[in-house]
Amino acid sequence: MPTPYPVEPGQSDSGQSGRAQPAFAPRESTPPPTTADGEALAGWWYRVAAFVVDSVLISIVSSMATIPAQIALTRDLTPVLDDFERRVDANPDEFPPLGQLFRDILDVGERNLFWLIVPSLVILVAYHVIFLRWKGATPGKLAVGLRVRSVAPAGREPSGLESGGYELAGYESTNRNQTTDPSRPGWDGIVIRVTTQFLVAYVALALGFLTGSWVVLSLLLALATLYGLLDPLWATWDDKRQTLHDKMARTQVVKVDSSATASPEKDANTNT
Repeated sequence: MPTPYPVEPGQSDSGQSGRAQPAFAPRESTPPPTTADGEALAGWWYRVAAFVVDSVLISIVSSMATIPAQIALTRDLTPVLDDFERRVDANPDEFPPLGQLFRDILDVGERNLFWLIVPSLVILVAYHVIFLRWKGATPGKLAVGLRVRSVAPAGREPSGLESGGYELAGYESTNRNQTTDPSRPGWDGIVIRVTTQFLVAYVALALGFLTGSWVVLSLLLALATLYGLLDPLWATWDDKRQTLHDKMARTQVVKVDSSATASPEKDANTNT
């Protein structure tokens, strides 16, 4: 039966094109999330890799710095454990005196607490504060191409407004004597970030030992552990990829693209 309307070239009488139709339309790729002024936010696994590198470096230095305290702790703890073992062997049918053991361990911990915790704490804080202020990133973050920056207001143009530092990719100072990227966290942001990321567990441990109560110590450590788990995991579902310590310090971690460091003048000269 002839069609009542003209047939276009390449079409059959049924009106369908003779060429195969695509099964589905190509899906547009979703751009990665960025800061308010356009810098790409770091992926979670990049941050994990940076954390592992930093943890290894800090652990090595801290272990070496606390060797005297570790020796003293072993010396003081050995007789406590030996005494507990003798009590258990002497009364195998009785329930072990765990309460006394815990109290003795707490006493040993209090005597060695300062030289065990303080050197490690100083190294941890100095490591992060110095590198965040100096480079805007720790060695672990530098190794995987990450930087820490302050949260930017929407629509801010990249520009350098401070002096005496370095600038992140994509930012160039309008004044040649001003080279620091304004997005780099200040002292207040760095202190809040380091405190809320690392010092919660130290405070819980110190308070627990000072109370002399195993129950209080266990509760504080449990709360600190819960916070320690939620803190980094928060970035996995947060739309700004911020951890809890990022939110409190108003910082974000960005992935630095080395190709974005070219200046407008260089691009203009290249195009001409």
